[in-house]
Amino acid sequence: RRAVEVSELYRTGKPIKRTDKSSDEQSRRCSSVVEKFLNLDLEDKDLDLPSFMKDDVLPSAGELLNHS
Repeated sequence: RRAVEVSELYRTGKPIKRTDKSSDEQSRRCSSVVEKFLNLDLEDKDLDLPSFMKDDVLPSAGELLNHS
């Protein structure tokens, strides 16, 4: 049934939405990390990028791997 629905959406060029709610949570977490990164001032000489990677990126990546 889902395959027919996805096939029809694909055929008509409409977006295919996920049915797995845990994927929505993962997407929100990833979006949050991306938003934080985009708000960093990479020109700032005092920016502690390794700290950002350790505190924000690595924990998120670990969560993604654990849910795969």
